[in-house]
Amino acid sequence: MARDATLVVVLFVLAVGLPAVFFAGLNRAEAESPLRTSVEMLDPLPGFALLELFTSEGCSSCPPADDVLADLDAEARDAKEPVFALSYHVDYWDGLGWPDRFADARFTQRQRDYARAFRSNRIYTPQLIVNGTTEFVGSRRDLAEQTIAEARSIAAQAELTIALEPVDLHENKVSVRVSIEVDTIGVTALPRDAVLHVALTQREAVTRVKRGENARRTLRHVNVVREFRALPWSAELEQDGAALTFALPDEPQGTAFEVVAFVQDGPTGLVLAAQRAAVSLNES
Repeated sequence: MARDATLVVVLFVLAVGLPAVFFAGLNRAEAESPLRTSVEMLDPLPGFALLELFTSEGCSSCPPADDVLADLDAEARDAKEPVFALSYHVDYWDGLGWPDRFADARFTQRQRDYARAFRSNRIYTPQLIVNGTTEFVGSRRDLAEQTIAEARSIAAQAELTIALEPVDLHENKVSVRVSIEVDTIGVTALPRDAVLHVALTQREAVTRVKRGENARRTLRHVNVVREFRALPWSAELEQDGAALTFALPDEPQGTAFEVVAFVQDGPTGLVLAAQRAAVSLNES
């Protein structure tokens, strides 16, 4: 059945400096007063946080981290805070009793790339990475809240505008166009090795696990990454934008999806900007 989708969003996002653990001496702006000139701008902090959780349905330690991510995501949405959560299901647990239907070798490779950036020789689940530079066990809610607050307190150094233009849904495919304008503030340009990442996420998912470490448990997930694209930064990308097509997963009618876009510095892993847009599905 053909469906029509319109996805429109203009994303104003802030490129930030490295956290203190990576970049000593970085000045942080004091949080602005919550009494803003616009009543729509409820959030006084200048920064944002991208949360990337590496998880698996085959890992008994992962459900608590999935719950933490769900709580953080819900609280941020309710408060209209720029906190963007992604859940990557890795595939190295699949041979241990339960094949995770959301697992993808590309997500395992992304986790390995982070391990190299952290100069580590191990990957593990559940692992939570905030803004590409700070990692810890994903079930540590206290540490997650602290790291998010630190990331969001760092003053902006550039403003990035990303426009996801109106798109049509035909034969269960979403065509997305991402255009980028850079208005630098105190910096000359984005890093030469920056990468634009665009993910199609499933807002919620439920699985009844029958085997493995989580046998007989019902697991609930949020913001599950179903498709993921990476485009190296270039003058052409900045000038012309990128046209992407995602095939919608075969999920029950009414399943909600989003598109999350973020720009990341390749060598350091630092996430410079992030934002999301809901995919609106209209039956025809």
